[in-house]
Amino acid sequence: MPRKRDPRRDEAFELFRKANGGIKNREIAQQLNISEKTVGSWKSKDQWIQKLNGVLQSNERSTPKNKESTSIKNKPELVIDNDHLTEQQKLFCLYYLQHFNATKAYQQAYQCAYTTARTEGSRALANPNIKKELHRLKAELQQDTFVGVKDLIQEYVKQAFADITDFVEFSSSEHKLYTYDDKGEKQEVYNEFTGDLETYKSSQVALKNSEEVDGTLIQEVKKGKDGVSVKLYDKQKAMSELLKFFTVDELKQAQIRKVQSEADIIENKASKLVLNEKEQSKVQGLIDIGQSLIGPIKKDEGSGQDESVEAID
Repeated sequence: MPRKRDPRRDEAFELFRKANGGIKNREIAQQLNISEKTVGSWKSKDQWIQKLNGVLQSNERSTPKNKESTSIKNKPELVIDNDHLTEQQKLFCLYYLQHFNATKAYQQAYQCAYTTARTEGSRALANPNIKKELHRLKAELQQDTFVGVKDLIQEYVKQAFADITDFVEFSSSEHKLYTYDDKGEKQEVYNEFTGDLETYKSSQVALKNSEEVDGTLIQEVKKGKDGVSVKLYDKQKAMSELLKFFTVDELKQAQIRKVQSEADIIENKASKLVLNEKEQSKVQGLIDIGQSLIGPIKKDEGSGQDESVEAID
């Protein structure tokens, strides 16, 4: 014979419904003299939240539309198990992490007018329990709890540290200066005071091949009367978005790691090449910059083998 349904189960939902979801499991348990875990179990099995939302949606269809109210759309699945927060406060946390707009998050969570949400949203952010839960959720976002947001963070990291030289090559070349005599023959030009051959420099900018670059970091490529231009995503905007998830110190450490890895690559290449004087100066300059930021680069003391050498003309 099946066990008789506990009448307090319906009473518990009725308390939850009358409070419009704004009552904690602990309060219901105290009023009905039952355990808090029992209330949580009933809430999950009987789908109180879904039932309450069904009532809200039914009421919306039976009442005139209010331009300042917001219907429940794209309601996130509740993943917060925190008895210190009401159901609306949990929803507020989840909505806030979607767009970081306290007014919009409060309006969606509490189904209230915009004017109310504008005032109460900032107050909700100041609530110690909500602040603590938002901090915890942000930490989870950084550790693969929400894959979609983690991927977004990674894209912002790439945009913030993108280097234009990963997409284009800059170079300059030196040329002799010529003039033409009365017969139309080309003659080299010498400085009248020093006697040195006169030269001039020209600069070139070339796009790298598509297979060499990360196209997801390019916002725009266009060809105009002055040639082809490449536009990357806004670094400052990417930094601003990252600061919502990371501290300034964490971002600095990420940038230092990037510089260090680039310096390691440069030094490794430099140790295998015999460079001409100009090229050697350029490479050493880059190494000096990297070491000024991160300190001397340690060499592998255990490696005593001679390495192959390539010559660059």
